[in-house]
Amino acid sequence: MIDIKNESIANSILRRDEETFRELFQTYAKLLWAVAGGILSEKGGAEQDIEECVSDAFIELWNHPEKYDPARGSVKSYLCRITKNKAIDIYRRKNRENVITIDEYIEAPASDIFDIPDYSRLYEAIEGLQEPTREIVVRRYFHDEKPARIAKRLGLQIKEVENRLYRGKKALMESLSDYREELVNEYES
Repeated sequence: MIDIKNESIANSILRRDEETFRELFQTYAKLLWAVAGGILSEKGGAEQDIEECVSDAFIELWNHPEKYDPARGSVKSYLCRITKNKAIDIYRRKNRENVITIDEYIEAPASDIFDIPDYSRLYEAIEGLQEPTREIVVRRYFHDEKPARIAKRLGLQIKEVENRLYRGKKALMESLSDYREELVNEYES
């Protein structure tokens, strides 16, 4: 059953009635902002990314008014769906751009697991790890990402991430054990 109101809006959209678009924008812009912000906030979405999603939703509706089918739902849900898809696209793009290299993050403060005064030793030890263990260790201990999130981002099983964290941490501790011993000896003398 088609809602008469949806049918009327659909006809106005098909005619590209500027007043209808202005009203739609005034009515739904804040909602669409919240939809995009909810998706992009995890990625540190900038205001311009969120604004881009909202404006792209209205541009999409303007450029392709025939795609809105009032039989499938309200224009509100249609605009929300477009905005959500645009935000997910930006999120994925930012995720791909966010490739972590050890050089970029070695300056970041280490967690207390690797709390040593000479970061060059820590850097060398981390460089000795094989991929993807190296990236997993950096994400977990330098970015404080949870294993489930790391697994999702790298397309791995959580158990594999946890195992690699355990083995990577153990390898780092072994690699740094001589250095830690030197520090203890210096401190005691």
